[in-house]
Amino acid sequence: MVEREIQRQIEPWIKRDEILILNGPRQVGKTTLMKVYEKELREQGSPTLFLNLENPNDLLLAEDYQRFLKTVRISQKKTYVFLDEIQLHSRPSNFLKWMYDEHRSNIKVFASGSANLDIKAKLQDSLAGRKKTFDITPFYFSEFLTAKGFKKNTNPITDEQRASLLLEEFLLYGGLPKIVLEEDYSIKQDLLEEYVSTYISKDIRHLIAENNVQTFNHLLIFLSKITGNLKNNERICKELEMNRLTLKRYLDLLEKTFIVDFLHPYFTHEITRIKKAQKVYFFDTGVRNSLLSNFSPLQGRNDAGSLFENVIYYRLTERYGKQHVFYLRTKSENEIDFVCQSKTGTILGYEAKYSSYRTPTITHGISTFLQKIPFEKVIVINRNLSEAAGKVHFVDFCRFSTSNGMEEQTS
Repeated sequence: MVEREIQRQIEPWIKRDEILILNGPRQVGKTTLMKVYEKELREQGSPTLFLNLENPNDLLLAEDYQRFLKTVRISQKKTYVFLDEIQLHSRPSNFLKWMYDEHRSNIKVFASGSANLDIKAKLQDSLAGRKKTFDITPFYFSEFLTAKGFKKNTNPITDEQRASLLLEEFLLYGGLPKIVLEEDYSIKQDLLEEYVSTYISKDIRHLIAENNVQTFNHLLIFLSKITGNLKNNERICKELEMNRLTLKRYLDLLEKTFIVDFLHPYFTHEITRIKKAQKVYFFDTGVRNSLLSNFSPLQGRNDAGSLFENVIYYRLTERYGKQHVFYLRTKSENEIDFVCQSKTGTILGYEAKYSSYRTPTITHGISTFLQKIPFEKVIVINRNLSEAAGKVHFVDFCRFSTSNGMEEQTS
């Protein structure tokens, strides 16, 4: 078991009444996390019940409220109930609401939901104020390093060549736990291919009309190719021969099922921000590479920088929250990869550079933005250099990935 960083956020909520929902794509470790918490609570003497709703018997039990209560055996001690794949319940929102409203003094619920629109639709409204949701992602690079045997809370790699090889493996094969723990690269590729054909099909393609599956597949590949770049809806419609409404529906499906994220530009006016073009990021670089059938070494590839940027994007959203991460681009095409607003209100810029540096090199674009935007600092995340040059701080990727906070690491 690799300790997940999200556990620090979950811990304060374990003994509270709110229903805890773990959301995310398949195979990112939601079930493993729930089993860890069940084991810990059971060892502390608390009664527990774990139901996997993909098991027909467990699903039948969860559907029968009275039989469920008899199984839980309500007593003075709070029982911790774990419901895996809650979206398979016929009325998950009603079921969870009933447990919270009628039995929260005796029952605490953990529930997991896979990347499925059903759970979005079924758990929207009636659980307001009754639940706390956590999004579970593939491993971050720091968790990847833990899985590879490096100690936490230290700068784990002093050998630059070793760091480079590990980073390349992470960018090529991604952070799905099962893939990370597999040492054979050919098996990694087979497992990722199986993930694409099975899980993406299971969770998304059943929502697509049969005669449009090929178009949907082409859209997935198209988005894979423009990872880290701007999405032009008119161009997509023209190249894939799609109408705008179909494209909008498919993009919504991909976003709501956690497969892709769309990053908005930084503006001071919210409406303008929504109208402008968005950048595309995939939830896992290994899945993205599998869609393109490309696991060739990064040296010489023209998408190495995009893969690097993709990984940094998800790290920043974990630290700042998706609603506080943007990109910045001018009409003259000067760009800052990411603009983030911290909890204290300060604005920080982040540049992703899949490069090695001997000395800090500040681009004209960064200099221009520093004159126009009140950045507290601009952080250039790169492969090897950690050094400050005025307001521009160069931070090597390992330090960036394993530090406890953005401001702490660049001070």
